[in-house]
Amino acid sequence: MTMRKSFAGGQAQALGPRRVRVQCSSDGIDRTGEVVQQSGIEFPASVPVLWGHDPDLPIGRAYPRMERGALVAEVEFAPEGICEHADRVCGLVKAGVVNTVSIGFDVLKAEPMDRGRPGGPQRYLKSELLELSFVSVPANADAQVTERSRGRGVRVKGLYECARLAGLLSELSWLEECVEAEAAREGDGSPLPEMLGRIMAAMGEALISMTVEEVNELLAIEAAERGAVGRSRKPAAVRFRGAVIARMGGGKAMTPDQIRARQARARLLDLTKPSVADGSGLALDDPGITPAHRAARARARLLDLTERLT
Repeated sequence: MTMRKSFAGGQAQALGPRRVRVQCSSDGIDRTGEVVQQSGIEFPASVPVLWGHDPDLPIGRAYPRMERGALVAEVEFAPEGICEHADRVCGLVKAGVVNTVSIGFDVLKAEPMDRGRPGGPQRYLKSELLELSFVSVPANADAQVTERSRGRGVRVKGLYECARLAGLLSELSWLEECVEAEAAREGDGSPLPEMLGRIMAAMGEALISMTVEEVNELLAIEAAERGAVGRSRKPAAVRFRGAVIARMGGGKAMTPDQIRARQARARLLDLTKPSVADGSGLALDDPGITPAHRAARARARLLDLTERLT
């Protein structure tokens, strides 16, 4: 029997203290270049839930079903106190630290994605679901943990989604550079560089706003759970930038490379930020700003945010 593993990443909403719901897989091409055809998956009423596909670490049961053409499942962790490892994984999943699942399955029928490469990535036409695991590294980006409760609140997005948005912005930046280079080479006055520059600027601002919002929500949850009444800490709705600057300014020395990187980012930000003194600067919505300015500012803001989050 050949067991295959297909990974999926995710986020969450609201459920009971020992239950979560997940989308286990999808028909999309995963990061290994393979596809698990959803209509061909056979599954029993329930399968074991493991950690990292380790059969010696069962932590619960999953109850799979097909929903809108994709394999989904409701996961129930072992009752609290029975298994220390199950309690730990449940806590990590509920806290949003672990957002990734993986299906282990037996291959019943497959064909190569590229018929010229029979030993290459496969399309699994028929398979039998054997187990569902929580893992640390996702492969199927289309699949998600779809519902989860945590403490007193419900979160429908989180820092995982901020990271995904940052990745999309990085890819768009690469695309914008390619389009800009092509437009310069062909000299056809293509409007695409400017259009992509505007999209990048909007995405960059959305990423910053979303990250601030999610960090503030996380701090508010932690403060509530720890009963932080009367503590000498700032309110949860503190500006994220100021909080991080204070943390980084707490005596931690920066390397020469970090100093040069900050100086470069400062120059990029100063290149396009509006001038308050004489009004000669260009705001992002100014019709005279170039796509290069927009892209530079968005990249600088992204780099600035990335360093502060890491």
